[in-house]
Amino acid sequence: MRKVFQRLAGLVFALLFAWPLCAQEKEDEAPPFDAAQYPLMTLARAEAKDPCKKGKLKYELKDKLFSAELVYQGGVRAAPPAHFELLKRWTKNIGDEKAIGRYKKQVSFSEGKKMVWLSLPEGLVDYLAEDFQVGDRALLYTVFVGCAGGKPLFSVDEYDTYAPEDDEAEDYITKLILKRSGRTG
Repeated sequence: MRKVFQRLAGLVFALLFAWPLCAQEKEDEAPPFDAAQYPLMTLARAEAKDPCKKGKLKYELKDKLFSAELVYQGGVRAAPPAHFELLKRWTKNIGDEKAIGRYKKQVSFSEGKKMVWLSLPEGLVDYLAEDFQVGDRALLYTVFVGCAGGKPLFSVDEYDTYAPEDDEAEDYITKLILKRSGRTG
């Protein structure tokens, strides 16, 4: 009986000892996505808040989170070598060096009249193509990764379809179409 009690006590002790380790493993997992960490602003405003340095500095890390409303243009290209190198430095800096393999492509968006190429993890590229048509507005949760050769590089962490808060937005679009077609409305 004494041996059974000792084994049971040892088992209880092992479970009590292992419990904090299990809890710690959960803490090491990536935290859930929190849109509140991404204040809404434009790409231009994000760069103006922390501009790229001019001069001999080839790569400069920023790692600033924000969200932006952009228009999906649908172009896809391979990340240029300078962008890929900056992304490699960024993933190393954030402690996820293996993530660089997911950032091989960029997708085109526009902000006003300016077209920009944003880096995306490979899984998001396909989802964007399914969820958006060229010309659709997207709410992008982005990272100002940094600068390569004095030019900014942005990456997309997540996205959401854009739904205007103004209930009359569709009426406005209809009025513009009628105006362009010569009909009054």
